[in-house]
Amino acid sequence: MNNLSTGENVNEMLTYLSLVMTHVGSNRSFAKTIKGVAKQGGCGLTGTVVGGVAAGPVGALVGGVVGSVAGYFWSSDYDGILQYYNKLDDNEKAELAREIRRTVGANLITDFYKWYEKPANQETVNNLILMAVGLAAVAVSKSA
Repeated sequence: MNNLSTGENVNEMLTYLSLVMTHVGSNRSFAKTIKGVAKQGGCGLTGTVVGGVAAGPVGALVGGVVGSVAGYFWSSDYDGILQYYNKLDDNEKAELAREIRRTVGANLITDFYKWYEKPANQETVNNLILMAVGLAAVAVSKSA
C-alpha cells in the first residue's frame, strides 16, 4: 500500500484526469476516438444490462453481443490509440513523450513500470480511465 491518504489519492487521480481531458480537448482526432469508444461501450453495456434483467445470464450474453454490434454500426469510424499515435508527426510524438514524462515524473519506461507496480497507482490509472470514459459518455449523450 502507499502512504497517501484517500484525499491525496483522489487529488492525484483528478490531476491525471485533468491532464487527459486537456489532451482530449486539444486534439479532435483523440476526442473522436473517446466519443466512438464511449458510444460502443455504452451500447454493449446497455445491451448486457437489459438482456440480463430480461433473461438472466444468457440474456446478458446475447444482449451484450447485440448491443456491441449496434454500437459498432452506430458509432463513426475512429482510430484506436495505436493508429492515433502512428499518425502523429515526430514533433507531436516528442511532445507527447515529454508530457507523459512530466506527468509520471519518470524519464525511462522502467521508472513508469516501477511506479505502476504499486496497487494504488494501478487503481489511480484504472479510475482515471473509467472517469474519462464516463465523462465521454456524458458528452456523447448531451451531443446526441
